[in-house]
Amino acid sequence: DKEEPRSKTFISDFEDAKNHLRFIVKRVGERIEFFADILGSVLQPDSNPGSMYEAEGFSDTDRDKVPELYKKVMHLHREYLEQELNYDENAYATFIIQFFKEWTDVKKDLGKVLAIMKKSWQRENKLKLDLGYYG
Repeated sequence: DKEEPRSKTFISDFEDAKNHLRFIVKRVGERIEFFADILGSVLQPDSNPGSMYEAEGFSDTDRDKVPELYKKVMHLHREYLEQELNYDENAYATFIIQFFKEWTDVKKDLGKVLAIMKKSWQRENKLKLDLGYYG
């Protein structure tokens, strides 16, 4: 099973961690940051060809929903940073509980965004790039 080595590594890392709550909060923070970066690339594709191509796959209605989702994810990320700054085990436990309550809805919305991004790669449109500048 492909998941077995990864899950064993996670469990091993978890077992090796001296402070389990801090370990969980750190992993949660990494996950939040990962998705914040993805949403940021949808909102502002910059000059990344992949981001520009994926952004074209969003309808106006879908694109209008992304900023609110981004705000939710960034709020969770700032909560995470605050926890890291003010290390407190009780606050960590509260953060983890609150995170998972909010994450259920956020995860559904992220799934919709990722489905649109994935589907964009099945379009017949050609990737339009201005390749006049190479650095």
